[in-house]
Amino acid sequence: GRCVEQAHGVLNANQSLT
Repeated sequence: GRCVEQAHGVLNANQSLT
C-alpha cells in the first residue's frame, strides 16, 4: 500500500501505514 498504488491499494495503504 504505497502512495504510488493508492489507486488499487487503498486497503493495503492502511496496513502499510501501520
